[in-house]
This record gives sequence, structure tokens and C-alpha cells, in this order.
Amino acid sequence: MGSAISKNKAVVLASLGIVGFGAYYMQKDSKQKLSLEKLLSKHDLDQYLETNDRSIDQKIDVSYDIEIKYSEDHCLEASCIVDIYAKQLEMAGDDFVKLSKQNRVQRRRLRKSNLQIYVDSIVQFIIDVEDVLDQALKRLLYQLDVPKEIFEESVLVRMDQGYFQQLYMLQASVKQKIKEKIESTKKLNLKQMKDIIQFNVHILKNFPQEFHVILHRIPSENVMLVPTIINIIVQDIIYAKFGVEEEDQITSLKNMQGDQEIHNLLNKVEIEMSGLLKEQGIRLNDIPESLENFI
Repeated sequence: MGSAISKNKAVVLASLGIVGFGAYYMQKDSKQKLSLEKLLSKHDLDQYLETNDRSIDQKIDVSYDIEIKYSEDHCLEASCIVDIYAKQLEMAGDDFVKLSKQNRVQRRRLRKSNLQIYVDSIVQFIIDVEDVLDQALKRLLYQLDVPKEIFEESVLVRMDQGYFQQLYMLQASVKQKIKEKIESTKKLNLKQMKDIIQFNVHILKNFPQEFHVILHRIPSENVMLVPTIINIIVQDIIYAKFGVEEEDQITSLKNMQGDQEIHNLLNKVEIEMSGLLKEQGIRLNDIPESLENFI
């Protein structure tokens, strides 16, 4: 069904950790298209929940404010996909908060004793977050009687139909907005926020050599994890100096959008991050379409 997905889009999906998107995308002869009735039929729970506990009683309640709509091509409409991503974010929130807090404590102890294992724990955290999001999506699609492979194919088809920018940025925003699920415990004033961002710039400009060495060892297939790894390392260093978490910064920044100096400092963060990525052998030209904006 439809044209084959472009190489860039496949790389983008892989970098976002959208499990199985590229694998399922295939052409279908019109005579072999599944009927709408079969698409809507309920699959076995095993197909959705790849966990040890597959009890139906474990399904969380979902408010049925998502209207499932299929177009003539038997794929979900774009507006329906947007609603599903929003609900996925809501469902994954509690697990993400628990995972984040546990990992912070564990990895920050490691940073003082073993930097290699510290970075390994960050990589594992990123993988675990992907799993949390994927499990939330599986539970949601099961509740909605939407086969997961049909949802994934629908995303790819809509991307090829001109919704690539919107859906890609939506996928990226899920991973950014889920950070807001962790409640902020500190309110920062303008000066404190500027000091923290200036320190952020300083860290990126003078990124510790020992981390350079470790990051260079990361396998090429995981290279798109590097920006997230760097950000987590920077946030841990910021916490060690200021006792301020990323959610505190995110919450405080919402009230400072009109300050030009803040904007200038954030631009410097982006510039230094780009330079650091180049030092790691990641050229911006190698980054797939639209990923520059995400970084």
C-alpha cells in the first residue's frame, strides 16, 4: 500500500525508537487489502502486551474520548493519530516519573565511581523510557481495538501523504513533554535561570574529555542517542552544582519567554550542542530531515 518509505524517514523513526515502524511498512495489492471489519476485530491480548502479566484485569481504564476513524485507504485519519499520541503520553506518565527518579539516584552515585557504567546506565534509561512509552501505546491500542501494526502503518502512510513534519514533531514532543510529568519542586527567578543556562553553555563548551572518550565508543547504530545522553550528563552536572532538576528549569522557563537574554542564552546552548555533536563525529548534514529542530 503506497510507496516505499524513504531512507531518511526510516532513520528518523529508528532514532525516535518507534518500535517496528519500518519493519511493518510494506506494499499491498488492492485485492489483498483487509476488510474494515477485520481491521477493527479484537486481536489476542498477547499481540499487544509482551509482558509476564497479561491479565485483562491489569488494563488501565481509558476514557473513550478518542473517536477511531479510518479513511478509504483503511488507515487511521491523521487527527485520530494525534489523539492517540496525546493519550499515550497521559498513560505513560506515572511509570515515567517512577523510572526517572529511580534512575537519577542510581546513576548519580555511579558518576562519582565509574563513568563508563554511569553512561551505560543512561543508555539503559533511554531504552527503558522507550519501553514505557511502547507499553502504554500497546495498552491503549488494545483498549481501542486498534491493531498496533495498523496504527504504525497508518503513521507511515500519513507521513508519505504530507504529514511527515507534523507527525515527526508530534513524536518528538511526546518525549519532551513527558518530562513535564515530573512535578517541579523549586521555583527559579530570572537571575537563577540565567545562571543555570550560562553554566549549561559552559559545560557544553568544556565538555569533560573522559565523556568524549566514552561517547566515541557508542556503536554507530546508537549514534542518535548521543544528544539525549549529553543532555542527561549536563543535567546531572547542573544538579550537582545548583540542586535544580530539569523539570524545575522547564517550569520556570515558561514564565520567562519574553526575556531576550534568556532567548540569547538558549541559542548559545543550541550552538554549543551542535559543535559538541560535530566533535563526536555527528555532522548536521548527516542528521535526517527535521531532526535539527528537535536537537
